[in-house]
Amino acid sequence: MPTAVKTESPAPEKHCYVKPGKAYIPVRGLLLQWILLICLPFASLAQDSLPVNLKGKPLNFDIHLLDQLNPDTPSSKFMSQISNSAYWLPASITLAELGYGFIADDPLNKRYAVETGVTVGIGQAMSIGLKHLFKRPRPFMSYPDIIHPINYGTGPSFPSGHTTLAFSTAASLALTRKQWTVTLPITLWAGSVGYSRMYLGRHYPTDVLGGLAVGIVSGILGHWVTGRIYGD
Repeated sequence: MPTAVKTESPAPEKHCYVKPGKAYIPVRGLLLQWILLICLPFASLAQDSLPVNLKGKPLNFDIHLLDQLNPDTPSSKFMSQISNSAYWLPASITLAELGYGFIADDPLNKRYAVETGVTVGIGQAMSIGLKHLFKRPRPFMSYPDIIHPINYGTGPSFPSGHTTLAFSTAASLALTRKQWTVTLPITLWAGSVGYSRMYLGRHYPTDVLGGLAVGIVSGILGHWVTGRIYGD
């Protein structure tokens, strides 16, 4: 008598159900978009062969890329203003949130102001700590024959403090608003701040990427700390 062959029925397909309403971008997806936004322009400028400086010292990819981004005379006033905006724009946003919160008696905007302030504070503390930990010289100090800065101020190079300020502010706004109409413009602004620091000869590309990473981490930490403050 032939033996019956037992066949397993295929497992039922799993379907994802998306609850109607606003669709928010996951935090990890948002971070990936930021990183790609900054890294793609760098990749497009990469070359296979690296030149040497006037003393015959081989240039690594970091300084080679900076050499292409930094002109002999970085005299663009627009780039200087973009760079300087890393100081006044985060402060303006925080004061605007706080002011509107008190004028309109809006607790949510008061909370936004607290989170932006906490995030920027964490970002700057991390940035200053890393600067003193690594003590990396500025690019124009190590490569004075090829890098032409807008000014010769001293101070450790890694990570970029301006870029940290910009991306910590952007991360705070992105995590609180969760709207692309806010996230996209503020991210483009933060990216332009990072680019301006290289154009002006003040930072290596890796300094800028370091500032981007510190800014994003501070945004996540600031969001968490604010939640603890408000008992979420």
